[in-house]
Amino acid sequence: MRSHRKTAILPMVMISFTVLAVSLITFISCDAPDPTGPAASARITLTATETSLPADGASTTLITAYVKDPTGQAAEGPIYWSTTCGTLDRSSETMTSGVSSVTFTAPNYPCTAIVTADAVHAKKTIEIVCYSIDASDIDVTANPSNIPADGYSKSTISAYVTDERGLPVPDDTAVSFSTTGGTLSADVAYTASGRASVTLTSETVPKDVQVYATVGTRTEYAWVYFYSTQVGRIELRANPSSGIPADGVSYSILTATVYDLSGAPVEDGTTVYFATTWGSLSSSNTTTNQGVATVILYSQL
Repeated sequence: MRSHRKTAILPMVMISFTVLAVSLITFISCDAPDPTGPAASARITLTATETSLPADGASTTLITAYVKDPTGQAAEGPIYWSTTCGTLDRSSETMTSGVSSVTFTAPNYPCTAIVTADAVHAKKTIEIVCYSIDASDIDVTANPSNIPADGYSKSTISAYVTDERGLPVPDDTAVSFSTTGGTLSADVAYTASGRASVTLTSETVPKDVQVYATVGTRTEYAWVYFYSTQVGRIELRANPSSGIPADGVSYSILTATVYDLSGAPVEDGTTVYFATTWGSLSSSNTTTNQGVATVILYSQL
């Protein structure tokens, strides 16, 4: 009787063990990752011809992505590009043999651009440093450099700013202006192709003034002279002063020397008008050079 019961129980235990082993094998098989399935990662390598550029709004670098799929083969399909500053010549394209390139253009302000390539469910970034450019030279000019001290005449003050390479600084570079006399149209102007300009209005007092242009730590200046428009006296001479034959050909040179209220010769270019009661003049008006204006008086028959 005992032997019979043992024989009957043994098959049941063995069957239960077999079922448990089959279940365990099935469980392990379902959770094992597929090395070529969606859980696997693609690999992207990024390179750039330059990783540091001047922030001039024009400098460029070529960024290239080399993409391999999860099996290690050259990836196919779309790739997407983006940047945190500056610009890219495209935002997406279809890869050829796992390779894609974009051209990055620096902005006109300093920043560190983070350029991202996104392909085959993988992303990779590269940094491009866009550094600021300091002014190396400022050429300040005044046009005209001499204006009447009348309180409303104007001169255009221009500053041409270049960097250490001799190239114009980026557009929208701030240039600060100041003056020792007169009034400026603005204290700050911004460059376009390296040039920034303001307008200086004269005072009513004759004087020399300096107009300064500053970018960063660099400062240069131009002179502007406010000249008097009030005449103090005029000296008129004739050579010869007498004895001119009345032949219609002989002449006398008339020279007018004009002084302002301070006794100094008036500004070059001051117009002097001439008139006569006899003979004829070579011109009814002319302008001064170092305070002197000259015409010719011809005799009459």
